[in-house]
Parts: sequence; structure tokens; C-alpha cells
Amino acid sequence: MQNFYFAARSIGFWGLFWKTDIIKGSTINYIETPYLGPLSLSTLAFLIFIAVFIVLILVKRNFSGASLKKYGIVSFLIACAFFALRMDINWLAVLGRDFKVFTNTDMNARIAATSGVDIKYFIDFVKKTIPEGEEIREIKIDQYDPAYTMTRLGNYYMLPVMASSRGRFIWVYYFTDASFDPEAGILRVYGSFFRARPYATYKEGAYIFEVLDG
Repeated sequence: MQNFYFAARSIGFWGLFWKTDIIKGSTINYIETPYLGPLSLSTLAFLIFIAVFIVLILVKRNFSGASLKKYGIVSFLIACAFFALRMDINWLAVLGRDFKVFTNTDMNARIAATSGVDIKYFIDFVKKTIPEGEEIREIKIDQYDPAYTMTRLGNYYMLPVMASSRGRFIWVYYFTDASFDPEAGILRVYGSFFRARPYATYKEGAYIFEVLDG
């Protein structure tokens, strides 16, 4: 019964060994590894090193210092090959996904696939919608706010349309901390208040507002 249980666990581990996880940009250095009971992949690699080392000793029956060093090197290389194979499987899966997702797609689609949002499409909509020569209002945001980077990235995509403290239009995306009071005509964006009016809608959660009070 115990042998059957071990065999079942081993089969399960073999299936997990070949299971890949697509890595996200936010977790680029993290790869979920298979476990055999409480044993992690690195522990398994170490156990493989020990097992191969013992097998070489039993087979060769040579206990000289030079031979033991050779057995150690061979065991280490086999354990490393096991570890590298498992890690490289993930990168091959990522590469295969990249070929599938990014081949024959434009830059907007690639950015959407990478970030998970269609902000580049929205920013293109903003550039086409606001009058030529107008600027986007630069909004003050705490640099530690989660949306800070995405907001700056959106303004970068906006180029050659500039963002300035006197810009007449404000774009609001779904991650923007903003609210609009239609009765008072007041737009709040990250603690700043503007007398404004809705100017255009890209989709639910993605809007352009026109500032009315300079």
C-alpha cells in the first residue's frame, strides 16, 4: 500500500514537472515550482545530487580522493541539469506564448497584451478627439500611488500632445482616482478639483473632460 501511495505521488509529481506557468511582468522573477510532498524543486535537486553521488560510489567502488571529487562534479552537473531543465520549460512556454500573442500584431495590441489594459487604444482616442493644438492637464499624483506610473505612461503615449499645468483637457481611465458631480459640474481628480464638463466617452470608465475655469 505504501509503495502504491509513493508511485501515485511520483506520477503526480511527473505531471507537475511539465506544467508551465506564464510569467507576468509584475512577477518576472517568480516561477511556481512543483512540490513532492513538502519538498521543493531545489530540495529535489539536492536529493538527486546525493542519490547520484551514492550510486556512483556503489557502482565504481573507488574511494580515492580524486574519484570522490569526480563523482561530486558529475552528481552536481546532473542535479543542475534537472533544475535548469525545469526552469527553462517555463521560459520556453513564455516564448511560445509571445510568438502566438505578438506575431503580426500592432504596437497597441502588444501593449494591451503585456499590460492587460487597452490604455494605448484609449490614449489614441484622446489624441484624435481633442482639438489640434490643445494640451492635457498635468495632474499632481503621489509618486507612491499605484496609478502614478500608469498615469505618467499614459501622458507619454499622448506625445506629441503635451501635458501641462494649463492643459484644457483631462483624461480619466478606470484606474484614476476621480469622481464627477454633474449637478455642480465639479471634477475631482486625486484631490484636485476642477470646474469641468464631460467632453467624450471612450467606454465605461474611460472619459475625457474639458476644464472650464482655466
